[in-house]
Amino acid sequence: MTGLPNGGKAPSIAFVCIPSFPGHPVPDDLRVRLRPEQFFECVERFPGFPNVFTMIGDGWLYWKSLLDVLPEDSWEVERVRSAIRITVHTSLSRDLLARLLTHENLFDGARCILLGVESGGAAALFDNPSVNAVYAIQKVSGELAIDELQRLLVQFGVAEIEDPRSIVDFELLYWIIQRELNASIQSG
Repeated sequence: MTGLPNGGKAPSIAFVCIPSFPGHPVPDDLRVRLRPEQFFECVERFPGFPNVFTMIGDGWLYWKSLLDVLPEDSWEVERVRSAIRITVHTSLSRDLLARLLTHENLFDGARCILLGVESGGAAALFDNPSVNAVYAIQKVSGELAIDELQRLLVQFGVAEIEDPRSIVDFELLYWIIQRELNASIQSG
């Protein structure tokens, strides 16, 4: 997860490794802050990693600028490109939602499912069937914020997802929402 760097400093990250490739070694979870070059140094010897990136806020802007200076065929660019990429916003506004949906072109054709959270509020999960392995999550707290989100979804023309099974990576995303947002999702 990453976010805005401290003024004048490179962004830092922490990552958790989820075993998903049988027979491949899995790096240990790193519960430290790393610079991007340190992150790549840690995962270089582990084929298939990173397999999921979750960025908080505008973290993708920093990763994109880092990746843009690397050769297109570098192993770092290839691995990020083949990973599931998720952007998470925890604050809601029209501008923030628009930025969230412009991440890797989710906007045109975006769909959304609203998952209630037992402690109140919701997590809105966005995908676009035309964009492979890229998702966005908007945390929303309280009924007023949910109402505002629903108004913005209509304004932006975001379609409702009626069947979560139509989301390719739904089970993984559901788990990530529970884990990363410390949310207990309402069932049924």
